[in-house]
Amino acid sequence: MSRMGGDGVISFAKWIRVLVWVGATACVAAVAVGRMSSPELSLRSMQPIRYAGLSALISSTHDGRLSFVDLETGKGQVMDVADGDQFSQMAWSPWVDESGEGQVAGFWRSYSGRNEQGMASEIGLARYRFPGGEPLDRVATDITPVSPPCWYPGTRAQILFADGGGTLHRFAFEGTHRSGTTLDGCDLAPSPIVWKIAPPGVDERSVRMMDPVWPEGRAMEGRLIVSLSMHRVEGDRHFTPPRLWWLKLDEAGEAIEAAGPLVRRDDSLDVRERCARVTRTPSGEYRIAYLVRDAASTDWKMTVAPLEFDDQGLPFVRPELASSDARVQAPIAPAFSSDGRWLYYLSDPHRPQSMKRVAVPRVFTPGEVRS
Repeated sequence: MSRMGGDGVISFAKWIRVLVWVGATACVAAVAVGRMSSPELSLRSMQPIRYAGLSALISSTHDGRLSFVDLETGKGQVMDVADGDQFSQMAWSPWVDESGEGQVAGFWRSYSGRNEQGMASEIGLARYRFPGGEPLDRVATDITPVSPPCWYPGTRAQILFADGGGTLHRFAFEGTHRSGTTLDGCDLAPSPIVWKIAPPGVDERSVRMMDPVWPEGRAMEGRLIVSLSMHRVEGDRHFTPPRLWWLKLDEAGEAIEAAGPLVRRDDSLDVRERCARVTRTPSGEYRIAYLVRDAASTDWKMTVAPLEFDDQGLPFVRPELASSDARVQAPIAPAFSSDGRWLYYLSDPHRPQSMKRVAVPRVFTPGEVRS
């Protein structure tokens, strides 16, 4: 027996039960914390994205080979993925693990049969190790991206993408521990990004978004950039031309809590803006590359401009400072080299050999718009 106070007696058996309960609770808490902050994440380090898939072509052979471009050397490379699978709309993680490997995520199709006789049996999202090509996840879903996804800031494997209806979705391959996830913290299905503020246009259904990109850098304060179009009048079936907007998500990354147009131009102009990419130059300045097209043109102009920030820290672009030197036939996003000195783009989506590299301008003079 063990005595407490003068007359309170706690049996040895009860002490054992208390200790067992405390130990079990501590174990559960440790497991939960461990799952929320996986040791793998602490071993990952941020690194500029070095690769891009600059092609709209979809292979008809389904040979399980992923083609991409090394943005430092300008050379094309190939990675083997699972035989019989087709992988497209890919995006590379902005980090690597302790072995120097990163990950690549995108849209996946599984085929039955071979070559032109192959039939798509399953579609969804997939994640692979890079450059090893080992498959990590294949998640079947009928919500498919129409452009490459972007990775959430940080080192957790989470992506954001736009579907064919213009809705943004998030998907976490790891680290989520809410309802609708696997034991490993992988979402079972993509979740739509909702509006926490009043959306532009009439309502949420009147907004279409595509081409999401999430630039790194403290100045962006976690804002991403999309190409956005909307209905302005209820019942109107016509959408405005797509324009670049910045979006700010809430802390959970599930809802839009602030938004605004990025390029400060006359709204009445029939100008389309797509496929933005952002880099930071060695001198610390931000540059943005995007595609511009007016109603009278069939080609897009490859445009580069300074990305500036106003007194409130909001990003903006002055079109009068834009430099437009090249034309491209299809809205395929360009890609900056990791040092921000070069810009790669594909002038013809059906000719991979049409990839070009141009130097990023250092100085922009008002009115120096070239076509």
